[in-house]
Amino acid sequence: MSRLALDSVSKVYPGGVRAVRGVSFECGEGDITALLGPSGCGKSSTMRMIAGLESVTGGEIRLNGRRVNEAAPRERNVSLAFESYALYSPLTVRENLAFPLESRGLSRADVAARVRRVAEALRLTDVLDEKPARLSGGQAQRVSLARALARNPDVLLLDEPLSHLDYRLRVELRARIRRLHDEGGAATIYVTHDQEEAVALADRIVVMNDGEIQQIGDADALWNRPANRFVAGFLGSPSMNFMPGNLDGAGGVSTPAGRVSGLRTPPGEGRIEIGFRPEDVAVDSPGDGDNRLAGTVVVGEYQGDHCVLTVDTAGGRVRAVTPADREPAPEEPVSLVVDSARAHLFDPETGAAVSGPRGAVV
Repeated sequence: MSRLALDSVSKVYPGGVRAVRGVSFECGEGDITALLGPSGCGKSSTMRMIAGLESVTGGEIRLNGRRVNEAAPRERNVSLAFESYALYSPLTVRENLAFPLESRGLSRADVAARVRRVAEALRLTDVLDEKPARLSGGQAQRVSLARALARNPDVLLLDEPLSHLDYRLRVELRARIRRLHDEGGAATIYVTHDQEEAVALADRIVVMNDGEIQQIGDADALWNRPANRFVAGFLGSPSMNFMPGNLDGAGGVSTPAGRVSGLRTPPGEGRIEIGFRPEDVAVDSPGDGDNRLAGTVVVGEYQGDHCVLTVDTAGGRVRAVTPADREPAPEEPVSLVVDSARAHLFDPETGAAVSGPRGAVV
């Protein structure tokens, strides 16, 4: 049974650059674990240490219970697909797919069968006899991905494997990758900055920032119970709105733009930050009362079945998702009605979550 475990793994590059800081997580056979975060957060460095392409500064990497910190890449039975392709230019696509299988001593029949299976799944059958120089960027990326999937490794590492494809093809190939993965059963690490890909493919998501893990969980946990302000703001498009405020001791938060009530707040008074997603804001006519934030429309972005409004308020800019037929004009005064049952509260100093939707204490 394949199992990958990282225990307090860190990476410091020359010059004292700390790329990864004490990362710990596990990925079992049949699981897809996504490393999700912005560029430079340490996810690719983590993947390269798992592969043996980077040395480990601290901590331990174990594969099937065996420490592999010092093991060469060829000793780990790890397969990789990079954003940068890394194809053998003198070889055809067919030969690129077959080479790692032949190196492992598989029979010609087994090699041919695996090549055919991944080529069909990733829509490469019509370019099998072409060389990499004649491929488009999207085709080359699919060849790199197919080569990794064909090996049936203990651990499959995918680093932004769909980044050069158009949106429609990315959506189609996500489903095909999931099917091929489920057939092979390898423990899979999927590195991406695209939250939609992570949610669609992964059984579990590891959110990283500044070399550290911010939260580990499934999509529901990350969306509804974010551990901190970073996770709450990173997931979602448009991203979550944040506004400074003060606890009033009566289950409400007073913000510069208005009061939001009906929250499960910590006892007492003091500074707080409230977060609410654009989907949880209704646009109403100007008016007073709880949960109404006064503002003025800056711009409306028509998105087909809905409109995204940007609104200036005394507490900062707020974005709201409205029906496509409700698009106030620029400079029109509006009242933003916040669904307090879906609001989040954060410590303004640490960014840690204080409470989440439906009043759930984090």
